[in-house]
Amino acid sequence: MLLMAYADILSSGLPLDHGLTLGYLVPLAMVAASLLPERTMRRRPTRVTLGLLACCLAFFYSKLVMLVAILVFLVLLLTGNVQV
Repeated sequence: MLLMAYADILSSGLPLDHGLTLGYLVPLAMVAASLLPERTMRRRPTRVTLGLLACCLAFFYSKLVMLVAILVFLVLLLTGNVQV
């Protein structure tokens, strides 16, 4: 899921800085943290919830980056700083 969200940003065709990929470090750390605890029935809901939250966070981060990029483009277009 994390790779799919990252590929979503890369496939947009916008020239993006690699600094934007730092937003994926938190979800990646959450997925790693969901894999580390012992695998008992008592800890299973915690691990599944942590992994699910990480995937959702990565997905919505990619959508947020796209929204900000589109809004910046529209503002530049409306103010006359970009010609199409």
